[in-house]
Amino acid sequence: MLSYVFLFVVIVDYNQAVRVRSPLTNRNPPSCVLHIANLVRPFAQSQLRELLTEDGMLVNNGFWINKIKSHCFAVYESIDAAIATRNRLDGVKWPVTNPKVLGVDFSNDSEVLKETDGALAITSCMVTDGNSITVKEVAKETPVVEEKKPLDAVAKEEVVQVEQTTKQDGEVQEAERKPSESAVNRLDELFKKTISTPQIYWLPLTTEEGEKRLAAIKADEELRRQRREQRQKEREEKEKLEQEEREKRRKSREEEREKRKKQRSNSKQRSRSRSRHRSHSREKQRSRSRSRHRSQSRDRHHR
Repeated sequence: MLSYVFLFVVIVDYNQAVRVRSPLTNRNPPSCVLHIANLVRPFAQSQLRELLTEDGMLVNNGFWINKIKSHCFAVYESIDAAIATRNRLDGVKWPVTNPKVLGVDFSNDSEVLKETDGALAITSCMVTDGNSITVKEVAKETPVVEEKKPLDAVAKEEVVQVEQTTKQDGEVQEAERKPSESAVNRLDELFKKTISTPQIYWLPLTTEEGEKRLAAIKADEELRRQRREQRQKEREEKEKLEQEEREKRRKSREEEREKRKKQRSNSKQRSRSRSRHRSHSREKQRSRSRSRHRSQSRDRHHR
């Protein structure tokens, strides 16, 4: 007997980065070193490296992550790549199961040495013009100056950012609902699927799994059979007790009827006896009365 198990597969691209808010103003001066915080497992380091290198490559041994994978440092070959990566990842949710929002900001040599215990040392950054300069020099040459804006302009900018974020979230959700062609192809290779739509992916059971499933089915059927026999036995015992109780009540009613019948018969006999006694008494009285009458008549005749 061949058994089948059906698997309902929902295709979700967990490596998709979802924009939640706009990037915040950087707290540290721009550099080729980025600090990525609020990471939450599960994810693979290869997936994280792929996410970080979309806008530029990392230097050799330019990646460090802590043991629990909650934050990491990335060293880029150029400041432009670091800036582009920060603007792309700050304020996004990655992977999609992450309840937190990634916080990405520039870092410096002292912070990296402190956090990594010297495992990741920064010596220089590569800028777009090809010159090699130190992180401290980059901080001096590219100071961060925050421009103060009127309150009305800030409010309008925030409204525009919220609208853009909402639109991007809608586009991302729409993209998430559509499975990628490569993922569908992988499913077609790994599973069998039904011809009718919506298609259901499934796999046949192995011989060992089929034997276990059959053994479980037989054990379940045996248990149900025992329960049916037990219920049938209980019903029969209950019916037997009810039949005995009905028989007792029937006999009791018959005895009661016989008793009442005897009582009625005795009552009738007593009534007849009393009636005969009364009749006999009346007959005797009449006989006496007749005797007295005759006697009186004879007496009058003799006189």
